[in-house]
Amino acid sequence: ASVRPAAAQGEPRPVPAPRNSGSIDLSLRRTSTENTTIEQLRRSDPDVASRLADIIEKCLGEARASTTQRTYNSMLHSLMSALPEGTWGTFLPVTTPCQAISLLACLDGRVWGSIRVTKSALRAWHLAKGCAGDFAEATASVIFQDFWQGLKKRADHSSTATSALPEDTLTLCLEKCGEGHATLAAARDCAWLSSTFYCVRRIGETANLCIGDVIFDVHGFTMMVRKSKTDQCGRGLKVHCPFMPHLGKHCPVQHMKNWFNKADIPLEFNQRPPTTRDEPLFFVTKGAKFGQKAGDSAIRCRLDRLLMEVLPDAPGVRFSTHSLRKGGASWWRAQGLSEDAIQLLGGWKNATTMRAVYFDQEQTRRREEAMAVAAAVAARRAAGAPPPPPAPPAPAGEDPPKRRGRPRTRVDPAAIIPVPPVPLAMPRVPKAKPKAKAKGKAGPKRPRTVNDAAPSMQDPSASSVASPRRLRPRHK
Repeated sequence: ASVRPAAAQGEPRPVPAPRNSGSIDLSLRRTSTENTTIEQLRRSDPDVASRLADIIEKCLGEARASTTQRTYNSMLHSLMSALPEGTWGTFLPVTTPCQAISLLACLDGRVWGSIRVTKSALRAWHLAKGCAGDFAEATASVIFQDFWQGLKKRADHSSTATSALPEDTLTLCLEKCGEGHATLAAARDCAWLSSTFYCVRRIGETANLCIGDVIFDVHGFTMMVRKSKTDQCGRGLKVHCPFMPHLGKHCPVQHMKNWFNKADIPLEFNQRPPTTRDEPLFFVTKGAKFGQKAGDSAIRCRLDRLLMEVLPDAPGVRFSTHSLRKGGASWWRAQGLSEDAIQLLGGWKNATTMRAVYFDQEQTRRREEAMAVAAAVAARRAAGAPPPPPAPPAPAGEDPPKRRGRPRTRVDPAAIIPVPPVPLAMPRVPKAKPKAKAKGKAGPKRPRTVNDAAPSMQDPSASSVASPRRLRPRHK
């Protein structure tokens, strides 16, 4: 009988010897492998082979978003920077559980979300280098799973989520950014910030807008989101932004029109040349890259500078560009828009995630309290009871507290009438089963008359002795 090798009997694989650090490439570029099918086809039909090779390269390039690529690269460099560069060959590529445990032990005490993303980045790196099977086998072992559970318990689980940006803070940022729209970059950033907030979009979705994706009408403008996080196939989503006269000069439609005028882009869609409709809407306004697509970092840096000027002291509050999406969802919720409409506007697949993550809980609580007060006042008025006494005035010598930002109009809570939700579909009522016919020979049927109708359908003013009118007999 033949004896199986030691590796097949369950013994651990030998750890490879340390290699030169120069041979370790931390980029996520795929290792160039020869496609034998394409090479054979190239001998018979070079044109078809070249066309198929281009399609394959494009499909492989679209497999992962550019933002995910940048995140994975930064996580890999952050992990490997904790180790001497000469020892990288000892840990990569991961082929045994001991290598995976020793490598991820450098992440002890970090935020749990960062640890999970780092593990995903390692998996993507092994997939690009063609050794994903060894990494999957090493991380599926029992000892690694025990280590992973312990690493999770020792990790930092403090909340690092960003807060929702209030509308008052956005108004102050727009006033600081605009100041008469003196520069082209200020007009671009005002339109960018306001459209992202009020249309409840991600910053990457508005950054990818083209000139032909925005169409103005008498009610506002409509933007076409070609691709999003929940729409990887590119089916597209049309988002309408209406006129908001109560916002004044900070209406998102006014900011968008001002940007079109500053950038010399015609407002009418038919007047825009077809060659310019696929050009980026928010582009670089100066320098050697003028006219190219502006990255997310441009608006992120602008928002950080504005928040430092508007809110110099904000302990415990963390804002980012994603705070615009959270703030927009909370603002529409405060305006009384239904959750179904907000979910359709923001493009969420799960309503539970939308309520738990994107709604400002404090703002929701205040809204519920206001609705309860409005219902109580309406009940008192319906019962004829006098309204509650007004609040006592402020003591003499003290100024009333001033509200920062744009003043708001006061709304009588009693005038707020809660509207019941409209069902999306009427429930289906089952049909009544026909009565079973009595067995036996039935007698002759006489024609129906008015007196045979239900009592509620008879005319009470008619006499009971009046001659009945004959109706059309029933058809069998």
